[in-house]
Amino acid sequence: MARNGARPPLPPELARQLRWPLRLTKAAIGAERGWRAFWPLATVAMAAVTWARFVGFGSVGFAALGVSFLIALVWGIRRFHPPSDPEAEARLDSTLPHAALATLRDMPALETTETSQILWQAHQDRMIQLARTARAPWPNLRIAERDPFALRLIAALGCVMALGFVDAPNGMGMPQADCPECEPTASWEGWIEPPVYTGQPSLYLNDQPPGPLPVPAGSRLTLRLYGQEDGRITLGGDLLRGAQGDGLQAEITENSTLSIHVRGAKTTPAWRFTAIGDVPPSIRTDGALTRVTSGTFKLGYRAGDDYGVTSGQARVELALNAVERRYGLSPDPDPRTAEILDLPRPYRADPRQLQGLWTEDLAQHPWAGLPVTVTLSAFDAIGQTGRSDPLHMTLPARRFFTPEARAVIEMRRDLLWARAGGPRVAQMLRAILHRPEDLDLPDGSYLALRAAIRDLEGALATGLNAEAQERLASTLWEIAIKIEDDGADSARDRMLRAQERLQQAMRDGATPEELAELMDELRRATQDYLDRLAQRPQDELPPMPDGDLLELSFADLDAMMDQIDELMQEGRFAEAMEMLDALNRMMENMKMVRGQGERANQRARDGLADTLRQQQGLSDEAFRELQERGGEGNELGESQGNTGRDGQLGRGQAHSGESSPEGAEEQGQSQGGEGAENRSLAQRQRSLEQELDAQRRALPGAGSEAGNAARDALDQAGRAMDQAADALEQGDNSAALDRQAEAMEALREGLRRFDEAVDSTQAGRDGQQGQTGQESTNPNARDPLGRATGNQLGRGPSDGGFTSEEDMRKRAQELTEELRNRAGETSRPKPERDYFERLLDQF
Repeated sequence: MARNGARPPLPPELARQLRWPLRLTKAAIGAERGWRAFWPLATVAMAAVTWARFVGFGSVGFAALGVSFLIALVWGIRRFHPPSDPEAEARLDSTLPHAALATLRDMPALETTETSQILWQAHQDRMIQLARTARAPWPNLRIAERDPFALRLIAALGCVMALGFVDAPNGMGMPQADCPECEPTASWEGWIEPPVYTGQPSLYLNDQPPGPLPVPAGSRLTLRLYGQEDGRITLGGDLLRGAQGDGLQAEITENSTLSIHVRGAKTTPAWRFTAIGDVPPSIRTDGALTRVTSGTFKLGYRAGDDYGVTSGQARVELALNAVERRYGLSPDPDPRTAEILDLPRPYRADPRQLQGLWTEDLAQHPWAGLPVTVTLSAFDAIGQTGRSDPLHMTLPARRFFTPEARAVIEMRRDLLWARAGGPRVAQMLRAILHRPEDLDLPDGSYLALRAAIRDLEGALATGLNAEAQERLASTLWEIAIKIEDDGADSARDRMLRAQERLQQAMRDGATPEELAELMDELRRATQDYLDRLAQRPQDELPPMPDGDLLELSFADLDAMMDQIDELMQEGRFAEAMEMLDALNRMMENMKMVRGQGERANQRARDGLADTLRQQQGLSDEAFRELQERGGEGNELGESQGNTGRDGQLGRGQAHSGESSPEGAEEQGQSQGGEGAENRSLAQRQRSLEQELDAQRRALPGAGSEAGNAARDALDQAGRAMDQAADALEQGDNSAALDRQAEAMEALREGLRRFDEAVDSTQAGRDGQQGQTGQESTNPNARDPLGRATGNQLGRGPSDGGFTSEEDMRKRAQELTEELRNRAGETSRPKPERDYFERLLDQF
């Protein structure tokens, strides 16, 4: 194509459409060239206005302004060139793709044929369509490269400030409005700050609607006035009457009023402040007083305050009028101030409504066991006090069940009551020690009591003072504690002492809490006695005919003690004491001879083996339920094919026939829903855990290394069962299976260590008796568990064990191979295969 010489015009229709875009483009080019040429002139003009508003012009100033203006004008005229139509068309064409306007003015450079003519015309039509989309460009007024110091912007800013904010000299400023509405307006702000202890937020007075406004008494009002030079703001009401200044403050201690009038305002807001007084706190006891044999007592309380209770106290005073004044309490008591004790504040409790529990131990206080009056007090932040109704009670004291200890502690009370009773106390203590051979005193107590008597008599000779009184009281307390707690030298004595203490407490009318504590003490003492009895060598036990033996397990004893506890809770103390006597007679007749120990060991092992079978059954049921959730519905193991094989994976002997009726019932009742099944499994798992705990507590062989290891393993099994029950309750059968596998492994370990304990005990007895050859080879011999000894190794819980170690290894290899085969079957559900993998990891 050729672009030289005369160029054809644009199509007429397109030229009409581009008329306004070309004109606007031409104007944009003119604006760009004009601004670039005359920006110095505009800068001089704005600087002149700024100077005139701030300073004003003299003759020299006007001359300088004229010269600067003329130079800038000439400079701009010489640099300004008005744009032409081709320039406007070229500028507009630069905004189009493919230079559409220039293409429309082109002509073919070569001779055209019919085909080339058609192509050329199609090309021209496309350019026309592009040209119709032309839009005039915006002018580019950026001249930063021409004004690097931004003089034009500085002049513009000064001009705006001069015109808007400065009165010009010589009357050249902007005229001011002469009207009242144009006067500077006045304003105000106010805040009401309640006392900090109330915890309430500050109030912005401008946002509060006029009228009644309740605020806490002691709130502080702060008022800020703006534009108050000539009294445009008038304050009314009695709160700030006569106050002057821009910043005003007042404390709202009583009902008051405030109004604020601003000149020219249409309304005058007014408030009636109501001072809400701080109500004193309240406190009262909550529930009955509870106590234990150690002298510790608990008393609940409830306290409240409108803004929160900060602290509480309990005041304990001696109720002298209620004291039975006889014997050592006949003299007038030494003066003692009331005991002030802090009440514990519940952590993270609402201080406006507190519910706490006061726990205190005043067993060593001089008033322990005497009538007292207790008054609870609550305090708030401003020191107000609320008090409860006086509580009349006997100050809880430690219970002493040994007669010697009770006598010593009574003398201690009399000594602390009044120093004037010191001679009587010394005389009574000597009377107690008159025949020491009739006393049941632990080692050292007799000499300690003699030394205390000499110390008391020496203090009386020189004048008994308060310091010696407290020292002697502390000594007598320690002696009484030693007599009470260390009087039983053996486990049997401690058990009998616990029985006597419990019977004495029932006769004295002890509280349910004290009876429960003594019952727990009896349980511990009985367990300790049985453990120590089981550890004694066989030859140290007195022989008894078989007909006189009384077979009594710890579970039987535990059941009897539970029945005693139930009778005490029902208030049937006579029956409870009769059952205690029966328990004592049974313990007297129970002897740990060889035959009884063997039967007890056999029962213990059978019970653990049965627990292991039940745990295996629960694990299988949990796995079958997990399969059903996966949608496959396959049974664990190969359906029913492996039923009846003891120890076989899947449904073993524990789940067929009579050994697990619970498992059969669970298998046949699936319509209860997945949630009910999980709850049933969890409940059965909990029951099994409780059964295992009872078996662990009654397990023989305590004291030996293997016996302790067996108990530790059973503890671990119990924890795993508890975690499995938690997982079943949450529906997480996969985690439950892992925990159940741990429980079964721990049970197996416990059985193994229990066997070691029994075997070591038997070996020790055989060594002492010199029977090392014949018993070990006698096929009819029985071990302490009642099992056949000799070459029958590794017999399982069902007495259908293996005949040799080779059989055991072979059986283990078969089980491992079966596990690998089933874990590799891709047709099985993934949860089932994962279960097999976990079993392989363990074995």
